[in-house]
Amino acid sequence: MTQYVSKVNKKSLYRGKDLQLTEHILIKQPTVGEVFEEDGEYLSVVYNLCATPTDLAYQLENVFHIDFVTVDEYEVFVKYICPSFDNNKTRKIFGDELDFSKMRLYENEETHEIFLKQHIIKEKEIVLQDNETSKKTFKRNKALPTKLITEEYDIIFDRFTYRRMTDYLRLLFNIEKNERKPKNKGARKLLIEESRQRMTGESDETSEDTLLNMISYAVNMPGFKHDENSVMDMKYYCFIDSVKRLNKITNSHILYQSGYSGFGIDLSKIGDKNELNAMGDLK
Repeated sequence: MTQYVSKVNKKSLYRGKDLQLTEHILIKQPTVGEVFEEDGEYLSVVYNLCATPTDLAYQLENVFHIDFVTVDEYEVFVKYICPSFDNNKTRKIFGDELDFSKMRLYENEETHEIFLKQHIIKEKEIVLQDNETSKKTFKRNKALPTKLITEEYDIIFDRFTYRRMTDYLRLLFNIEKNERKPKNKGARKLLIEESRQRMTGESDETSEDTLLNMISYAVNMPGFKHDENSVMDMKYYCFIDSVKRLNKITNSHILYQSGYSGFGIDLSKIGDKNELNAMGDLK
């Protein structure tokens, strides 16, 4: 049975829970296999959903002629990112109904805040039964009578929803929010160039084989309780946490071995004692 959570926190993510973002929007936490099988497309969608104006500096400056330094992050999302994400791209994250490309932009008359809305009309089959009908049908071993009804509602996506979505996705996929701002013209050009390199694939910040490398590392580490097949059924956050923990355990053991050997590191001079604690917080 699917478990949902309304609050973004590491404990819920570790237990593999999905996030009930709003009444009609659910973010599904994938398994390692679901992300792995998408061959980079899944993570590409996630990174773009979480993109900041600094990440999109090149597109904003050269295509839309917008100052990426002063533009509002949420407005960039609803105006420029959403239209390119139809349901085919986001289905495995949000399910079948939400379609950003079909959402329309509205403005709250009182607050003047903009928001997205998608009107949903769908048919739903319900079972018609009362106590007598149920008893008779059960005795005759026949299907219960059904009726198709039309269901209508609006999917609303506002600033608060956006903030919770990006908080969840960044925490789940270990994405650091890029909030760098240039202090001079040279720094501005550098950020725009970095954005261009990411867009064209010239940047080597991320590799398509990153997940494969992490899986290969984990399944070959002593103590990891999954092989190359069973690891695919792990929830994504728990797997990433396990890889980080394996690294932390290994590093702390190396430090202690070096420190107590008499020829290595002076443990008293390590400023961050968390580095020595295999059960300490993960970064």
